Amino acid sequence: MISGEPGWGPRHCLRVILILAACGPADAQRTGNDILIEGLEEVRSEEGDEAPAAHRGRVSLAYQFQDTEGLISNDGSILGSTTTDLHSLRLSVDYRLNDRWELHASLPFMRKRSSGGPGAHRLDVLVVPHPEATFLDDGDYHSGWQDWALGASRHDVWRGFEVVSQATLYLPTHDYSHFANAAIGQNQKKLNLGVDLSRRIGFSNFYYSVGYSYELVERTLDIPLNKHHLRSSLGYFFSPRLAGRVFINARDSQGRGTDDIGSDRTSELFYQHDRISRHDYVIGGVAATWQFSDLYAVTLTGVGLLRGRNVHNLRRAYELQFTRSF
Repeated sequence: MISGEPGWGPRHCLRVILILAACGPADAQRTGNDILIEGLEEVRSEEGDEAPAAHRGRVSLAYQFQDTEGLISNDGSILGSTTTDLHSLRLSVDYRLNDRWELHASLPFMRKRSSGGPGAHRLDVLVVPHPEATFLDDGDYHSGWQDWALGASRHDVWRGFEVVSQATLYLPTHDYSHFANAAIGQNQKKLNLGVDLSRRIGFSNFYYSVGYSYELVERTLDIPLNKHHLRSSLGYFFSPRLAGRVFINARDSQGRGTDDIGSDRTSELFYQHDRISRHDYVIGGVAATWQFSDLYAVTLTGVGLLRGRNVHNLRRAYELQFTRSF
């Protein structure tokens, strides 16, 4: 066991224990996988195990798959049996300016389809025409770049906690269609402001992390759509190169529920329902990171839905991420 060895003192463990779990596609804030890689490098350096050169940044490529069936309504019942399949690739770059400040950027490419026929997302029945929109629920895959994520984070220590505060701006890459089960996103500007606190548990190899973010979302039909995000994780370092974690994340949103939107599929309210729905959930998952060389690391994450309201019923989600430090 590594517990109690000099390389696992509080100063060094706190550098590695902040993990922000993935909560859906293109969640492009600074990821815990990147911070974990930094920490594994420092632990190896302290223990004399192939001490790595100092790295200022990382480039990551992540593949994610999501599979859903049906829609969870406001009262928790599952409506319909329409399925969606989402494949995405996310390219991310993180660069450390100094000991405190770090910059982040990422861009996801989405490929998504919806089965079950045209369903409710028919453009030809809308009272207000939307010729700019594209019909997507035809059973075929539709692809496109989603939203830029541009952010900055600040690293501090407070009362024994590692504290990372961050701001991330999300900007759609283009005016893509949002009215569909197969839509790649909601085509809205967002600003996410958050903070995460992390700490080692005693002198063990366990650690925990908690975090909160408030997301400002561009209004639609003058309806407030801001969101609260909560994060928590518990992890363990098996060695200076291998670590695992379990996590639970939650989101609580402003917006409308399925009962509020109603059954009129011709209205402007229904055309905007994918944007204005509350989309509340609690997800849980497990992840493992292996740094197999000084420069390269790989992380595998699996996620399941614990509770959902006004969201597609997530059956499973996986992510595989490769990272190169520089």
